[in-house]
Amino acid sequence: MRLRLHRFLATTTTEGPGVRACITVQGCPIRCPGCAVPWTWNTDGGFEVEVEELATRVMEGPPVEGITLIGGEPFAQAMACAELAGTL
Repeated sequence: MRLRLHRFLATTTTEGPGVRACITVQGCPIRCPGCAVPWTWNTDGGFEVEVEELATRVMEGPPVEGITLIGGEPFAQAMACAELAGTL
């Protein structure tokens, strides 16, 4: 299964509690007025990655306390996000 991403940060302390890996998905069908990240709306933007490869990058990267899934809209790729979360 593949996931379309805007960005992957191996570590961050600003996207949730503690030290986390941050996965910013690409694509959003909601398009809220005043959105802080409208450049993540386009479903053709970003890049695709295999969920297994992304999980490996998280697990083999710097130590983290958890992951943060942000967007775009993670629920627009719910199956792939769920597979990733289940792997980690």
